[in-house]
Amino acid sequence: MKKILVIGGTGFIGFNVCKKAIRKNFTVHSISKKKPKRKRRLKKVKYLIADLTKKNSLEKYDLSYDYVVNSSGRSFFPKNKQEKKKLLNNHYHGMLNLISALNKITLKRFVHIGSSMEYGLIPGPQHENNKCKPSNYYGRVKLKCTVFLKKKFLVEGFPSVVLRVFQIYGPNQQLDKIIPFTALNCKKGDFFKISRGNQLRDFLYIDDLIESIFKSLTNNKVNGKIINVGYGKPISIRNLVEYIRSIYQKGKPQFGVKKIKHSENLVLYPKLTVAKKILKWSAKISLKSGIKKTINSI
Repeated sequence: MKKILVIGGTGFIGFNVCKKAIRKNFTVHSISKKKPKRKRRLKKVKYLIADLTKKNSLEKYDLSYDYVVNSSGRSFFPKNKQEKKKLLNNHYHGMLNLISALNKITLKRFVHIGSSMEYGLIPGPQHENNKCKPSNYYGRVKLKCTVFLKKKFLVEGFPSVVLRVFQIYGPNQQLDKIIPFTALNCKKGDFFKISRGNQLRDFLYIDDLIESIFKSLTNNKVNGKIINVGYGKPISIRNLVEYIRSIYQKGKPQFGVKKIKHSENLVLYPKLTVAKKILKWSAKISLKSGIKKTINSI
């Protein structure tokens, strides 16, 4: 039986990776800082409690796995030096400590979840060959992880792939994300603050992302690659909000109240040529279908 280790298995992406791995009869282990809450706990998953930012935190575990999926680290935008240090430790130094502790003999694939924030202000559609110029600290840290993995593959042949993920959504996502946030406010018929909504964004349903991750596990052509993963059809935030509002027939979005940050890319959606060619993957679930599945969980 194949063994998989999911970093961040109690988070939105990691939890769904664990569920899919169970269905595929993997032996599934997960690393997280705390024991999972009941709604994010799966009976067939063994939970390893560890703080990856501390090197000795992993010494008590035998980290011999066929596959590792690194979906750790919450995405946030630090406001001060202390928060920047925390972000760097959680995403970058934690990853380095993990890789150092892994059994390289058994490891067949290390799938790292990257971010579209690595591109910065490059106008869309963004391509993997674009020279990244992150416009915020989160993007810079994620790019630092990508660069490390790329070099480690070139120098040591470390079997890694970076899936550079755009906006993800789906049932039971955090309520501060744009789709559940909008749906919740419309459901209640509340006023809610929003930007002008002229940003173009790409939204990929969680099940499609998980499918791309599992295709990456067994495809030897992905080693050393950076691969965009997204829906491929952008929509403006205004049109997205208005569509969700039309489902509920209520809700009062206040467009233009929130300011768009100068570091925010107004046109962010991926070129998916590499995903289609190498992974033989593309999204199957339409935005309308995915939104309906998502709001049913709210």
